[in-house]
Amino acid sequence: MKIYGSNVCPSTLKAIEELKEKNINFDYRDFCEDIKALKEFVAIRDENSLFDDVKDEKRIGIPCFVLDNGVITLDKNYAIEESMKNR
Repeated sequence: MKIYGSNVCPSTLKAIEELKEKNINFDYRDFCEDIKALKEFVAIRDENSLFDDVKDEKRIGIPCFVLDNGVITLDKNYAIEESMKNR
């Protein structure tokens, strides 16, 4: 799983901590530190209707989870559930 977020986002940091506690492997992409990660996230956000409400509410939409099967979600619990199933 890939996680797009920022180290200044409490929700991102909480999600990372929970994934570590559950020994779930993930590739964290901090777009504040890596312009390539920012470009990847913006492409995902711009092309996915999942972010329509997020954009309408002037939010960023992080943490964003891209599961190994390609599913994109903003739901941390769903991402954890799916990752635990696929161990």
